[in-house]
Amino acid sequence: MIINALRDAVRELAGRDADPSVACIDSQTAKTADQGGEVGYDGGKRANGRKCHIVTDVLGLLLLVTVPASRKG
Repeated sequence: MIINALRDAVRELAGRDADPSVACIDSQTAKTADQGGEVGYDGGKRANGRKCHIVTDVLGLLLLVTVPASRKG
């Protein structure tokens, strides 16, 4: 993919290995509109809405973004 090739090139220009060995993980919860589909309630986060997980390398370059499907319990 183009994003992977660009990230590898930027990492090499910064003097780092193309494959990252360390990553930073962050999550956020965003409120959603009613027509946005089903959303679940996570007791740990105590908020309704979609949760988004973002993973970056130490340079802040994007490695992964995921919005998991809600669990109905």
